Amino acid sequence: MNTMIFARRAAALAALALVACGGGGGGGGGSQLPQGVLSSPAPASGAAGPCDALAPQATSLAAADAQAAQLAQVRPLYATALPTVVPLSGASGNVAPYSPQEFRAAYGFPALPGSWSGLGAQQQRELGAGQTLYIVVAYHEPRTLALLNQAAQQFGLPACTEVSVGAGTPLPLGAPPAQCTFSVVGADAAGNIAAVPGANAAWSMEEAMDTQLAHAAAPLARIVVVAAQGPDVASMAGAVRLANRMGPGIVSMSFGTGDRSFFGAYDDAFAASGMSYVAAAGDDGWNNGTTFWPSAVPTVLSVGGTTLNWTGTARSESTWSGSGGGASSFRAVPAYQQGLGVASAGCTAPQRRMTPDVALNADVATGFLVLSTNSSGNATWYAAGGTSASAPVWAGVLALANAQRSAAGRSLLAGAGVHDGLYRGVALDPTVYQAGFLDVTTGANGSCVTCNATGGYDLATGLGSPRVSSVVQRLAAW
Repeated sequence: MNTMIFARRAAALAALALVACGGGGGGGGGSQLPQGVLSSPAPASGAAGPCDALAPQATSLAAADAQAAQLAQVRPLYATALPTVVPLSGASGNVAPYSPQEFRAAYGFPALPGSWSGLGAQQQRELGAGQTLYIVVAYHEPRTLALLNQAAQQFGLPACTEVSVGAGTPLPLGAPPAQCTFSVVGADAAGNIAAVPGANAAWSMEEAMDTQLAHAAAPLARIVVVAAQGPDVASMAGAVRLANRMGPGIVSMSFGTGDRSFFGAYDDAFAASGMSYVAAAGDDGWNNGTTFWPSAVPTVLSVGGTTLNWTGTARSESTWSGSGGGASSFRAVPAYQQGLGVASAGCTAPQRRMTPDVALNADVATGFLVLSTNSSGNATWYAAGGTSASAPVWAGVLALANAQRSAAGRSLLAGAGVHDGLYRGVALDPTVYQAGFLDVTTGANGSCVTCNATGGYDLATGLGSPRVSSVVQRLAAW
């Protein structure tokens, strides 16, 4: 399903390759919603209107029970494709795929220091110190840390020190240090520490990408890879539950499958105290309205995709055609989305959970440089795309906000508190919204009536892509 594509950077590297794989609280808030995304009043009771198409569909208990029995079966969360050579067009100046320095500059992250020693407390917070990023994957590639540190050295990022986490490690974990550490822990379906599973080629690429992009976004944050025994829903939910047990942090999930009503049995895994959850919205575009689990869970930040153009001084973005987005067929609209207008459909009061919430670069043609291994086992540079790439970057953004909140004595953003901060804390005020987001208004993720990007919230790129420093500042104070 969701597609993650990799291609070698033509200007600096010797070969090109492509791999497709899957991706699919804080303080209080006001009672109003972002101006510019509200439309005319909803139709009177009993009258048909454009919002009716975004109303939940009833699912009988008998049908739900029958489907729930299928959860015991192992099922893959996404499909993979063998490497394929693809061309990349060259250009002068800053060209895709982007390095950490380039995409950090494009999105307005704080500047990286000239030296990683002697940093002040504020500098450390701006780089995610004291926060934990949990990277949930199936299986585990044992070379992940070596690849992470090799990529970090290439781009002037700090190396991460390995810290063992095993069956005898007391939980929750101790507070993160003010520097990057890296741990891997195996998880069973019940959320317990288990043996670390072996490698799988498609997931190895996913793991390399997720850890490197999360580290690039929050270079001093602690990284904990939580490796599920397999890619079935129960095992992946068990890995999330183990992350919850390990202590406060942000869970990054670059995987997905079409959401089903019986997946609600796992919703409690995404509701732990002090935990934020970020997931890929999907790489199949509108896909007949399919929303992806776990991004459709109301307490999970759903991340869609854009096509990024960064000149070195100016940034523009349009909707990536593969960006997942739509309205759930059974999940009621959460409070933070109530009253939002979907301009392209003329709908003022959709009754379902809508995805994505936000977006970020995901188009392979404007992807991210990632170091992984090729079929011969050699370290190779690739360009990574898909919402699998945009999700860990957004997880890093939340880590920066939580670092500032911790310093100010505020509780960590958690669950739907993340959404409340973004929808009401940032997007409520037009001036704050413009400062915090680039409102993506061009492109589409399909040919449906709600597939076009528009001003304000839309079902292609959500609220838009971040202007990071401003978003972090607002979330820190929310």
